[in-house]
Amino acid sequence: MIKQLCDGIYKFYNDSALIKAALTGGLYFTQAPQDVTSPYCVYYFIGSKPDEFMGGKNDKIEKAEIQFNFFNTKIDGGVELANVVHTFEQGFNQQILSISDYNCLHCGQTLSMPFEFINDTWQMVLSYEIWLQYKF
Repeated sequence: MIKQLCDGIYKFYNDSALIKAALTGGLYFTQAPQDVTSPYCVYYFIGSKPDEFMGGKNDKIEKAEIQFNFFNTKIDGGVELANVVHTFEQGFNQQILSISDYNCLHCGQTLSMPFEFINDTWQMVLSYEIWLQYKF
């Protein structure tokens, strides 16, 4: 499920001209390269929890949690990063992702951490819960 989910997130990113233009440094899974330009985003698979509704095999839903960490190393990049995060939220909230082997039922933001300036880098964290139903 993790590979399919990552593929779906990259497909969303590549298909979204607005978000791709905002994240000029790119979108990365778990680690960005050393020489990345700003602003950029690194996302993580935090975990998942299976749920069953009504007890049938078609009623199983996997709730996956994804965390997106946004970075900008420009000293005066706080406002730019705020605009990037806003663009991302507008495009990703309630998005129905295209994920092979699964139906995406829900994509909702669960957490928004405040902006911080740590080690000469502006940072912001968003978390999302994505509900997936396996296609039988």
